[in-house]
Amino acid sequence: SWIAPVFHVRCASCTMTARAARSTWREAPLSAMSTHPQAPDLLVRSPWGTLAAWHSEAGLARLDYDWRGPAPAALFACSGRAAVLRDALNSYFAGEPVTFDAVTLDLSAGTPFQQEVWRAICAIPWGDTWTYGAVARRVGKPGAARAIGQAMGANPIPIVVPCHRVIGVSGIGGYTGGLEWKRRLLSLEGASIPGKGMPC
Repeated sequence: SWIAPVFHVRCASCTMTARAARSTWREAPLSAMSTHPQAPDLLVRSPWGTLAAWHSEAGLARLDYDWRGPAPAALFACSGRAAVLRDALNSYFAGEPVTFDAVTLDLSAGTPFQQEVWRAICAIPWGDTWTYGAVARRVGKPGAARAIGQAMGANPIPIVVPCHRVIGVSGIGGYTGGLEWKRRLLSLEGASIPGKGMPC
């Protein structure tokens, strides 16, 4: 079963845990909550809103855009693997061509095929794009571009597992986080559309 880790964060005036923050989160209106059954254990500010992250015992399990729930200061400060993710995301949004190799992932929410696809697209470098068809060939499933698109839509860890770098042959393609987010991320990385890299 999924167990949210507890991160102890010290500041000048208080000590707070993610579990304590979770009790605050439960008091928020339903409309402000994520669909995840637990409160996030990390919040990260981006130029376009606050991101929320959840870790399982195995690693990063989910990253959501545009968190609108409570945002206690303790969830922006963290230690351990959450700090690794925070620092990498902060560098990313500062425009640095970072990788997320140091972030341990928990991809268990996906099917075996989806997990294979998600691992494959982690190889797409900063500023580059692959087509859905290219990804299909990468995983040995030529002609499965539609299934690749479905795997992109099911990706629970956007940005870190960079599904925004997967586009159509003649256009940007879809994006679960919204096309505006996809355009922002590709623009931040200086990527061109349609993509370069693996031939389509």
